[in-house]
Amino acid sequence: MPRQRSRSSFTAVSTRSRGWVASFDRPGGNLTGVQFTVDELMPKLLELVIEVVPQAKRIGLLSGPNSSLDLTATANSKGVRVDMSPVVTDSEVDAAFAKFVEGQVQAVMIYAFGRARAAALASKHGLPTFALYRDLPEAGGLLRYGPSQTAAYRVKGIYTGRILKGEKAGDLPIERTKKQELVLNLKTAKALGVTVPQSILERADTVIE
Repeated sequence: MPRQRSRSSFTAVSTRSRGWVASFDRPGGNLTGVQFTVDELMPKLLELVIEVVPQAKRIGLLSGPNSSLDLTATANSKGVRVDMSPVVTDSEVDAAFAKFVEGQVQAVMIYAFGRARAAALASKHGLPTFALYRDLPEAGGLLRYGPSQTAAYRVKGIYTGRILKGEKAGDLPIERTKKQELVLNLKTAKALGVTVPQSILERADTVIE
């Protein structure tokens, strides 16, 4: 959809979107929104992979094409290896999974796009998948841990009301997401033969059965 510069807009922005605004406290222009600190959550996601699949010593990671993500320190501290494959297209997702299967990875983390396709391939090859975004478990992946979309929608509603009452979007600070949510697809876990620890079940905000 073309950007309409004459209107105020609300969006979700990542930590790599700083060039869009003057500052998070006072963005200026017609843009405000919610900051998703996704990069900082990847080490925690890796820890969850290890907690849910403790036998996994080699883990695949689908990353973006220009990602600067580095999980080496966390992987080394946990005694695991992370094989990263940058992907954009469906064919690249297919090629990455072929490499993961050949390399005998035991779980896959998904940072990039193509999560629905990755979930289908993971199911085909019997691999548990983990991501930061809710659409993964909804598409049949195993687990999602990431910024609460409900909290983001709440901020969006509040800010929309304030803008409609006359405030300028550029004067409203970009909110940082503080609440994370854990979504588990228990049906997928059972299909893969993964025994989910009770601690994960108790912490889950949503369980898909």
